Amino acid sequence: MKTQTKKRSFIEAWVNVIVGLGISILLQRLLFPLYGWDITLDHNIQLSLIFTVFSVIRSYGLRRMFNWWDGRV
Repeated sequence: MKTQTKKRSFIEAWVNVIVGLGISILLQRLLFPLYGWDITLDHNIQLSLIFTVFSVIRSYGLRRMFNWWDGRV
């Protein structure tokens, strides 16, 4: 079985997370007011970017772990 390269894993993780970032910002703008949380768009984007960085790290790490695991089996 052919495994994915590290570069390809990194690109895939970023594309996945960028899409998630857009969804996150939109959902927070729609849902936060329902919970009485009134934050600025700037703060919303900052929070989303923080979560995005950690999401990329998580996605890349998991992808590499599963590729390593597949290579061993």
